[in-house]
Amino acid sequence: MAKDALNEMDKLTRENIALALWMKKFKAKEVPKNARKNILSKKNSPEAFGERMHYRIQELMDNPDSFTPSYQKRYEKLLEHCDSLTPLQAYAMNHLLGIDSSRGYQDIPDESNIEFPQAFTPQLGYQVGWHFFVGNCRDTRRREYGILVSFYRYSLLPSEMAHNFGLTDLDNQIFEMQLAVARAGEKHRQARPFVIAGTTGLLNFSNEPFCYEAGNNRITSLKEEELFPLRVQAWGVNQGGDEDVEMEVDLGFSSKRTFYFRETRDASPVVVG
Repeated sequence: MAKDALNEMDKLTRENIALALWMKKFKAKEVPKNARKNILSKKNSPEAFGERMHYRIQELMDNPDSFTPSYQKRYEKLLEHCDSLTPLQAYAMNHLLGIDSSRGYQDIPDESNIEFPQAFTPQLGYQVGWHFFVGNCRDTRRREYGILVSFYRYSLLPSEMAHNFGLTDLDNQIFEMQLAVARAGEKHRQARPFVIAGTTGLLNFSNEPFCYEAGNNRITSLKEEELFPLRVQAWGVNQGGDEDVEMEVDLGFSSKRTFYFRETRDASPVVVG
């Protein structure tokens, strides 16, 4: 029954879940049992995403900011489409909101108080955040590559609002991954991005050691209480050519640098690595 229900989800949602789990085509039987339960839960249903976005937009309409443009007409139009939303549609709709939509999220502090390794963790109370890896490397045959891996997250609702709907901060996330690889002198390849919701159970984070997972893609520290050495694993499918090309990276990062603070001219501390 669960497999049948998974196959009844909309095509794009199935494709996004498949890409997160390193599948070129969605196969319900290969979705982990614990994730299957979350994917089919009420909080991950299109009706639940529609209800949450309806509440969010209505709250913005009922409490307009004093010094921003009026978005009344735009929000009235968006409300007409909130009966049922996939996670991707809710994510896209959030990007159609006005500048008043930053209200309610965690504020950037007036003073820096950065502590490591805590500062490496996803800060889920903020509206957006990302872990971004980009640079050059060589394989065992000395061929040069340019590689990009980006774990990007977006808090769909302000934390307090999400908690009122019975969501954890992790449930409230929409996650997007970007992967690109280019070998020197050859064609640049970029994997099709995928988007999944925290309510699927496919997003996980733990600390000590640092481990950030989105399906089978992960960033993992190999030592307790230290970020480095760090392993980054990601997979995707480039669909920009005549044939699909699978892409996979398994990267190791090491660093002998330490982090310290120096004072700028305006006495604001700056983190230097």
